[in-house]
Amino acid sequence: MEEVRQAVNAYNVRNKVKIRKIKNNRARVHAVCDEGCPWFLKVGTDFKRSGGFVITAYEDETCVREWKLGRARKEALLEIHGNEEAKFSVLRDYGQELKRANPGSTFFLSTNSVKDPTTGIVKEHLATMYWSYDGCKRIFLSGCRPLICIDGCHIKTRYKGVLLTAIGIDPNDCIFPIAMGMVEVECTSAWEWFLTTLRDDLNISNTSCWTIMSDRQKGLINAVQKVFPDAEHRFCVRRMIQNFQKASHRGETLKNDMWAIARSTNIAQWQKNMDKLKVDSEEAYEWVEELQPNTWIKAFFSDFCKCDMLLNNHSEIFNSYILAARENHVLSMLDMLFHKQM
Repeated sequence: MEEVRQAVNAYNVRNKVKIRKIKNNRARVHAVCDEGCPWFLKVGTDFKRSGGFVITAYEDETCVREWKLGRARKEALLEIHGNEEAKFSVLRDYGQELKRANPGSTFFLSTNSVKDPTTGIVKEHLATMYWSYDGCKRIFLSGCRPLICIDGCHIKTRYKGVLLTAIGIDPNDCIFPIAMGMVEVECTSAWEWFLTTLRDDLNISNTSCWTIMSDRQKGLINAVQKVFPDAEHRFCVRRMIQNFQKASHRGETLKNDMWAIARSTNIAQWQKNMDKLKVDSEEAYEWVEELQPNTWIKAFFSDFCKCDMLLNNHSEIFNSYILAARENHVLSMLDMLFHKQM
């Protein structure tokens, strides 16, 4: 039956049709085409003779190929947004116009020279891009807490890439975008470049008074330690609990123990919750013991940034908020992000 299903899927792709399996189980498969099309296939068990599976009925006359949605969508997007390759070629002009029309804004772009293996022609490919708006930077530095939430999300266009974001928190505890960057892949070197550019763009010389909030990724931890060596680096507790569960420490009781530890606001309460975790699971207690408490427990947070949040929700919510922009061509994406921030 698995071979029958694979054959039907291959037939779909080869003939650009959409065959539906109206009956599909371990004993039989009954597949048909669209309504009005004579094509059908029936495969069942041959109990009387071989005891295996046989084709009991088959009609191979098929309808006219009408599966053109992919090409139609591509043509529609081309009509709406224009040629994507042409958009990349005017990015430098876009950056110059941004800095002219909005003085104080920052726009950096770098490329790599890549040789086409088929034609041998050397082309410039976008490697990194960073941008921030003057108003966002000024208001963040003058009216927001010294806390930066960083995260990355994938760009969902033909050329892919990763969008890196730096988000602040305004006095009303709402999302406040600071800067964004675009890289080919999310790695330690990409995060080092983004954080270094962000630090220099904000004129941060003393990193000891800043707090960074992020997921607990090894490459990101190393990048923060290098670029913001004296900053307090906090981790999203939800992601830490996911890692905790991946380490085979599962169950609602242990999960609640972790949240209780993270929410502890003084040393006595923290010690009480740690003792409870030890009683519930010695192995889980040892796993938690290896973590640095000032990265995820309220009782050990510095009070300088006036914020004891435990989650990196602001960055994650912002990434979902700009989902439509991440599905557009690069210039359309920049325009949509600009209007969303303004």
